[in-house]
Amino acid sequence: GPIHRLCFDSDKSQVEEDGLYLEVSLIDANHVPGSVMFVFSGYFGTLLYTGDFRLHMDHAHLSALPLLRKPSGLTRIFLDNTYCHPRFMQP
Repeated sequence: GPIHRLCFDSDKSQVEEDGLYLEVSLIDANHVPGSVMFVFSGYFGTLLYTGDFRLHMDHAHLSALPLLRKPSGLTRIFLDNTYCHPRFMQP
């Protein structure tokens, strides 16, 4: 999807060069209608926040997203793991 850039500097002219900004891109989470995963990128690196999602073949192409093709790549993943506990039996 499109990349949205949010500027946190008072001088908006610095956004494209060395300003403090955050880029956000949304990815279909294939969970319930309208659910998304977030890719955030900025001075802190690039991270993926999944929330609830259902793995789909389309997710195999996530590495082609512009925000994930940066030299630093993906630096963190925040994975929703509601049922990732040994007491829950997964198929």
